[in-house]
Amino acid sequence: MRRFSRHLPWLLVLATALVAVLYRHTSAVGEKDVSEVVEQYCKQLRANSPKTRLQAAKGLGMLRHKAKDAAPFLINALSDEEFDVADAAARSLGRIGPAALPYLRDALDNKFGTVRLGAAEALGDIGPEAKESIPKLRALMMNDDKSGKSAAWALARIGGDAQPVLLAALKEPDPAVRYRAAYALGDLRDRPKEAAKALASVLEDPNGQVRKAAVRALIWYGPKAEDVVPLLVAALANPDLHVEAAQALARSGPKAVEPLTAALQHADPAVRAGAAEALTYMGPHAPRRLALSQAEPAPQVALKGVVAPLTQALGDREARVRKAAAEALGAIGPDAKAAVQPLVAALKDQDEGVRTQAAQALKQIDPATAKQAGVP
Repeated sequence: MRRFSRHLPWLLVLATALVAVLYRHTSAVGEKDVSEVVEQYCKQLRANSPKTRLQAAKGLGMLRHKAKDAAPFLINALSDEEFDVADAAARSLGRIGPAALPYLRDALDNKFGTVRLGAAEALGDIGPEAKESIPKLRALMMNDDKSGKSAAWALARIGGDAQPVLLAALKEPDPAVRYRAAYALGDLRDRPKEAAKALASVLEDPNGQVRKAAVRALIWYGPKAEDVVPLLVAALANPDLHVEAAQALARSGPKAVEPLTAALQHADPAVRAGAAEALTYMGPHAPRRLALSQAEPAPQVALKGVVAPLTQALGDREARVRKAAAEALGAIGPDAKAAVQPLVAALKDQDEGVRTQAAQALKQIDPATAKQAGVP
């Protein structure tokens, strides 16, 4: 989940300590005493100390459905002036589950934007069982600057009947709505090919934020984006989309290899470099550096057939292409042994970045030759 991303991650040590304390407390609570604990936590939600309110909000979440009577109090806590408390309240409402749905649906109409935002996030955590909230969430996505993005995310996590709502939003005249929908579709349940095609259709949207959100979302689709590979290759030419397009291509699987190999001969150097970068992510020795840290690494595919085109790219007139080609060859590893001598020659390239990458590639492909060539 990508909630409240500007403010995360929390302080890990503090969070771990709090969870440990709360777990010991709540796990020892029997059915008979649960109502007393819930009542105590509800009182603590109104305490002057932010730390006490935070502990109470988290504690109620750990009780899950047993804390259903606390839902109205947690709704109020969504407007807490301390972000961590409001966020914990939203998370706890999601953990309470369907029992909190009536309160959350009502909270979508609250006059305070932070309450609407938190309610939308909690509904997304609940998922498909929150489907009755789709109309209200759609209205927020369309009209609410404060909670519109969270409402779109919630629709994605609900899935099912919410999917057509998001796909239709990609065609809305308001770029803010298109952006929210594109952003959310990265978290869509099951991520069907239909959604990947819809996202690819806005890679040329007139609004830069929409284009960026769409290509970032496609990274999460993996092989389900294989049908939109040509559009992703074209996106490599856009400097604002270059990195994410390369990573989406890498994760789209074996069907991307042939178009990427052809793109090494493209007239635009940005496309040539991007194609080499995408092939780098696909190699067995690829660096783990996806744009979205939560995304799975790119699937490894057989790349022995691209060694010759990549070796040829070591002679490209553009340094960035030569550097990307050297890195891709290194990511292929020993199967790229045919490129060893051209890489040795690249150690004398006029560009420092190319020389550095060639040295690294030699160490990955043939450590003995690298040593003989003076590579430290």
